[in-house]
Amino acid sequence: MNHIQFYGTNKPNIEEIVSCKITKIADNSIIVKLIDYNIDGFLTLSDFTNRKRIRGNRKIAVVGKVTFAKVEEISQKVNGNFNIKLTKAYLNDDDEDVKLFHKTQSSNHKVKKIVKLLVNKFKFKESDIYFKYIHPFDNNRVSSNKKDMFLFDFIKDNLEDFLKMFDTTTKESIRKLINGNQNKNNDNTNINTTFKLATLNKNGINHIKTIFKEVLDNYSGKVDIIYNLTTLDNKLIPQYIIKSNHQSITKEDHLKILESIKLKGDKETFIQ
Repeated sequence: MNHIQFYGTNKPNIEEIVSCKITKIADNSIIVKLIDYNIDGFLTLSDFTNRKRIRGNRKIAVVGKVTFAKVEEISQKVNGNFNIKLTKAYLNDDDEDVKLFHKTQSSNHKVKKIVKLLVNKFKFKESDIYFKYIHPFDNNRVSSNKKDMFLFDFIKDNLEDFLKMFDTTTKESIRKLINGNQNKNNDNTNINTTFKLATLNKNGINHIKTIFKEVLDNYSGKVDIIYNLTTLDNKLIPQYIIKSNHQSITKEDHLKILESIKLKGDKETFIQ
């Protein structure tokens, strides 16, 4: 899967929490792609988890999984690329900066809806949308001392300036989409439900995948279950997030999904 730089800047800030996808597991490090910046970073084994006894990186990380980590160091290589060192070991979902990260990701999802509209309805090239429209506006956000404001909120507050870049038909569709997001305080597509699940079943993760597939088959692709890792009491805990991707899916549906997972599990499978 190709990633496109989301923000106008090509590198994160020190101590920023970023979304990253594991792309390679080496002997002494875990290589990740910083999704919103489209650059590579790495974590050492001790930076990825605070477990005291680990038999190897492949026991705690899986290629293709998306997680989050904090930027610890940034240095520039001779070839101009950045060397990004990250850490995840002591991040916890109760941390204020982690909560802010999740809110930022939720807000950025609304920007991506604008991109999706332009690609699907008006046949824009996705990379052009970011480079020609999103990045300049994001740079304006940062230069106007509004860098602490979510990008979607900055676009919404300066909507007429943003729409100047498009023709009449396109701008009205964008306006309708943004105003719709603004008026839907109960937007079901923003509903997330986090739970923890572990199993001692001999089939391990395949047992969990089978349960999820059977449960989600009833929702016709309108719900996703996303895997993540978090720390609790200095222990690495498998965590999952039920995410609505359709307006018809409600919080009640999430509760039904959780109950179905419990019913399909066995005595060796634990959910919290």
